[in-house]
Amino acid sequence: MSTHAHRRPGLSPGTLIVDPNATATTVRVLRYSADTLSESEIHKVSEIPPIEPGTTLWIEVVGLKNLDLLRDLGERFDLHPLVVEDVVNVNQRPKAESYGVSEHFIVARMPIVDPRRSRWTTEQVSLVVKSGLVVLFQEKPSPAFDSIKERLREGRVRLRSSGVDYLTYAILDSIVDAFYPVLLDLSTELEATEDQLLDDADNTELKTLHNIRRNLIRLRRAALPLREALGSLLRDPEVDGFFRPETLVFLRDAHDHATRTLEQIDNDRELAASLADLYLSMVSNRTNDVMKVLTMIATVFIPLSFLVGLYGMNFDTNRAGNMPELDLPYAYPLLLALMVSIGIGFVVFFKRKGWL
Repeated sequence: MSTHAHRRPGLSPGTLIVDPNATATTVRVLRYSADTLSESEIHKVSEIPPIEPGTTLWIEVVGLKNLDLLRDLGERFDLHPLVVEDVVNVNQRPKAESYGVSEHFIVARMPIVDPRRSRWTTEQVSLVVKSGLVVLFQEKPSPAFDSIKERLREGRVRLRSSGVDYLTYAILDSIVDAFYPVLLDLSTELEATEDQLLDDADNTELKTLHNIRRNLIRLRRAALPLREALGSLLRDPEVDGFFRPETLVFLRDAHDHATRTLEQIDNDRELAASLADLYLSMVSNRTNDVMKVLTMIATVFIPLSFLVGLYGMNFDTNRAGNMPELDLPYAYPLLLALMVSIGIGFVVFFKRKGWL
């Protein structure tokens, strides 16, 4: 259930309303520099170590149920009230905002795959970036950022020594990469449906194409504003003083990845729409073929029915003006031969016209 549905009109800005179905909140702190790394799980905001020069503090908040802890976290790091409100209200459109030079707020929607149910959904990921500090908010636990933690543990020089700007890029790049598995599954399913449609349209369900197209629309709703958010980060003059030039190069690469992802989504949407039109055309053509055959059969039997109906009338053959053919020898087999000849003649005519 969406938290947005619980908000009443007229509430003051910064009002925090938590979804009762939200996941319990856990907070994990990673503090690192070029030579050191420490990890810990905290239960109170007071347990978070201070920001020190030369170190990067990465706070990962998973679950948005503990309102008091979220409020204390905002007070501890002097986060803007609207930032905390947007973090809790998980129906935000992906965006990037700057609250001065010292604080940047990024909202994204990331695809989350549930392998047990063979389905996926999108969840909001919020990112607060300040000098020496990155605070990541997630709705539910996700392995999307485990690779970043592994790189930190392995002591990768670039990540450990680059500071918050490169960590911000690494997180955003992981969010963009999360689109690939979902898009690959949808593309594979779409190709299989295309092959099945071309081979045997009768066993292809229009519902399958509709579901694929609907999922692509859902994916596009998350990918398009994410690309716009990355673009706004690159264009924001206040960001120029925060992201170093060498990090902006990587940020532009993430923007390019998001653009390619969006292009692939649009291509698959067009293909799904084309396949749906092709399916309807094939069904219509098949119906037309059936109707054509039935019409030809009816056309052949119309004169035959006329003859059978004509000679099936009970006239007195002994009076003048009535059916003299009924007294002719072999009249019955001759009439049958005439009817067969008419049927064959129609078939030959249809074939010469190319209708059969």
